[in-house]
Amino acid sequence: EIDSYSIDENKLDDINSDVNFAKQKLDSINREKAIFVQGFESYSGWSGGFIGLIKSLNFNSANKNSLTYLKLSKVGLKIQETPGPDYLTYYTKDGNGYLSKTRIHTVGKHHSVSYVDKKVAYNYSADDNSILILIESTFWEFFIQASILLMIIVFIAVNLSLLKLFINFLIAVSKNKAFDEVNVNRLRTMSVVLLILGCVSYAINFIIYLIFSLGYSSEGIVITHSFWEHDYFLVILSALGYLIYTAFRKAMILQQEQDLTI
Repeated sequence: EIDSYSIDENKLDDINSDVNFAKQKLDSINREKAIFVQGFESYSGWSGGFIGLIKSLNFNSANKNSLTYLKLSKVGLKIQETPGPDYLTYYTKDGNGYLSKTRIHTVGKHHSVSYVDKKVAYNYSADDNSILILIESTFWEFFIQASILLMIIVFIAVNLSLLKLFINFLIAVSKNKAFDEVNVNRLRTMSVVLLILGCVSYAINFIIYLIFSLGYSSEGIVITHSFWEHDYFLVILSALGYLIYTAFRKAMILQQEQDLTI
C-alpha cells in the first residue's frame, strides 16, 4: 500500500524534469535581459566575394570612431538560440565578443544545464552571418585591399577569356572549321575552366576557414557558402562541355582519317 503522501518514483522524475526545464527557461530569459547584444547595426565597405573590408557605422556604441574590419563573407557562426544541448549565441559586453553555449551536467537520472561564456577575438555580424576581424594596421588594410582588387581582376579576366573562347568557337563553326584541332581544343579548355570556376569558390572559402580556425578558434564556426547555390551549375556545364568535346574529337579523328584516304 502506497502512503498517501508518497509519490511514484517515475512521477517524481517527471516533476523534477519539469522543474529543471522551468529553471532553464527562466535562466535563459534572465540572460537575454542581462546581455546587451551590440552586433553591427550597419557598415560600409566593399567585398571581393570571399573577403571584404568594411568600416563600422554603429553610432549607438560608446566608441564613436569608425573601425576597420576584415569581413569573412562566407564564414559565420552556427547560431542556435533555442535552449538545449546545441545552444550557441554571440554577444558583446564592454566592447568584447563572447560565445555563450550550454554545458550539460548529468547525475544519475537528473540533468542540469549551465551556460559557459567564452571570450573570442573577433566580431560577428548577425545581418549576413559573417565573421569580422578588427584590422589595426594600415599595412594589412592595404594588403587586403590589394588582394580584393586582384581577385576581382582575375575573376573578370577569366570570364572574359571564357567568353572569347566561346565566340572564337562559334566563328570557327560558321567557317566550316568546327572539327579543326584548335577549335576542338577550345571545347576542352572551356570545360576545364568551368570546372575550376565551379570548385574554386568552396575551395577558397575552405582555406579561409582553416586559416581562421588555426589563428582563432573553430568552435561554432561554419562555412556558409553553399555549393548548391550556383556552383553546381558551372560543374554541370563543365561536364556537358567535356561530352561535346569528346564527340567533336571523335569527329575530328574520323575527318583526319578520311583526309588521309583521299
